Amino acid sequence: MKPVVRVKHKLFLPNLALMLVFVIVVHFIWLPKHIGAEKEIQIGKESQFVEMLATALTAGLLSNDIAQLHLTLNKLMKDRKYWHAVTLHNADNIRLFPIAALGTSVVGDLEKFVYEIEYEKRRIGSLELLVDIESLVREDVAWIQTLEKIFLGLALLVSIAATFWQNYWIQQPLRQLHELSTSISNGNYDSILSHRSSDELGTLVRSFVSMRNEIRKRESEIREANSNLSQLNQKLEQISNTDAITNIANRRHFDEALATEISRHSRQSNPLTLILCDIDYFKLYNDTHGHQQGDKCLRRVAGAISKASARGEDLVARYGGEEFAVILPNTDQQQALKIADKIRARVDDLALPHKRSAVSDHVTVSLGFASVVPDTGTTMSDLIEDADRALYRAKRDGRNRVCAA
Repeated sequence: MKPVVRVKHKLFLPNLALMLVFVIVVHFIWLPKHIGAEKEIQIGKESQFVEMLATALTAGLLSNDIAQLHLTLNKLMKDRKYWHAVTLHNADNIRLFPIAALGTSVVGDLEKFVYEIEYEKRRIGSLELLVDIESLVREDVAWIQTLEKIFLGLALLVSIAATFWQNYWIQQPLRQLHELSTSISNGNYDSILSHRSSDELGTLVRSFVSMRNEIRKRESEIREANSNLSQLNQKLEQISNTDAITNIANRRHFDEALATEISRHSRQSNPLTLILCDIDYFKLYNDTHGHQQGDKCLRRVAGAISKASARGEDLVARYGGEEFAVILPNTDQQQALKIADKIRARVDDLALPHKRSAVSDHVTVSLGFASVVPDTGTTMSDLIEDADRALYRAKRDGRNRVCAA
């Protein structure tokens, strides 16, 4: 038996020594560095998630929907067990969501995240939370420690035969794992592992495949979440540019569009027309028929104006109160006069009863427009003032008519 023992020593002691050196290097040198790097990675991921969460909370902060904010944050606290506190303040630093302790023991220090939520360069709130980063890297550390034990066990069971067969039993699955990890790093999750053994490497392969499938699932969920977020942002952008009563462009959208068109037409030296349209005696209409009917009247008039100026590049907007504005790109004074008169006729054809109008027995509009070929000195105020003076002249001359600047 002694020669056998000596052979075993010759076979196992060098491998065991190498494995012990490997474990010492991994455990006392590489592992602390890896844990530090992993913490930084997790902090970066959490920062990205906090930024996504802040974006998702933007709509609730803008609409002051406290119930929706609480629903979102309470659900999130249940799903992310390593979050130990979340505080949400609005722009006035009023707390909207209180600190919520999970009541679980925490190992290590908590990382604090503070995110200022902004919309259109304006601060609308702030989000604070504490994250147990130690818990996030604990599984990775445990997996590495388990791997250390696996390699130690393999070192004790290594034999000369295993050395000859190491290409099949060890190097081949490791090479496949390396190829799979390279494929995953390149975004390819369809690689297949042929190693099907029930040993430790087989378990490692299955765990790796399971990890790959989980990464693929998470990436799919993130893509879906990003798609939903993009749709929400588009819907929010549409809402922010639309008048709530008439469903046409609001004043904010009008100001942006007019500034853009003036700049574009000044570069191209093309004519640009602005029409201002005012419903005649609308205050008396509201006093007589009520504000609900007044809102219906605004919608009907907005629809008539939109149909009369139905070119794709035209913009119809609610300028304010009972006033509407129409931007007509590449339109000179003669063309604008036809469109303005068409708008007046369309509204006249609606035949909306107006008992207290001094012009007609139904709703009418007065229009003033200004046509200009902008240059570098042309401003929005210039064009609006010219159209407004023309509108004033139309109202002064008896209303229900069109006047040019």
